Amino acid sequence: MSRDLRQWLQAVQDLGELRTIKNASWELEMGALVDILYARSNEAHPAILFENIPGYPDNARVLFGLVGSLRRLALTWNLDLSFSDPMQLVESCRQKLRRMTPIPHRYVEPPPTLSEKHRGGEINLWEFPSPLCHELDGGRYFGTGHMVITSDPDTGWAGPRRAHPGNQHGPFQARRTTYEKVPGIQPALSHGDRRGR
Repeated sequence: MSRDLRQWLQAVQDLGELRTIKNASWELEMGALVDILYARSNEAHPAILFENIPGYPDNARVLFGLVGSLRRLALTWNLDLSFSDPMQLVESCRQKLRRMTPIPHRYVEPPPTLSEKHRGGEINLWEFPSPLCHELDGGRYFGTGHMVITSDPDTGWAGPRRAHPGNQHGPFQARRTTYEKVPGIQPALSHGDRRGR
């Protein structure tokens, strides 16, 4: 089981499903390279890790295609990696969910990741190498495979945002921005639907 992204990346590398590309620009090059590599591949698409992004610190990286294969999805969910049929994976996931016992929450000290805060004029979203994938995109993408966890101001319930009656917020497919200090959102449309761009 992978405890963090570094361990997960190593496990994906060990599976032979990680492709690393160095020195690609965030501005259209990453998106073009992913499109080309995926178009040429007849097998499962690899996860693609971009490193040494021009204009950013050496430790800044961008990852595409995290769960783009059955084995990476199974690895992420800590399931058997030998599935060849998607429905076997779905059934295994269902069985795991049925057996799960929720872990009671507990309060912990804030992690180091929350110690760095930027407010007001300190905010600079361009400090992250978020890519502009296609020339007609409305801005640079901060995430297309993520979950937003918030608390409901009326009930106090905290968890992933879901589309249901009375919830005006719904899920998001992508977070993007065209401004240095203002993040934007794109409501969830069908994947690849360019009308929302």
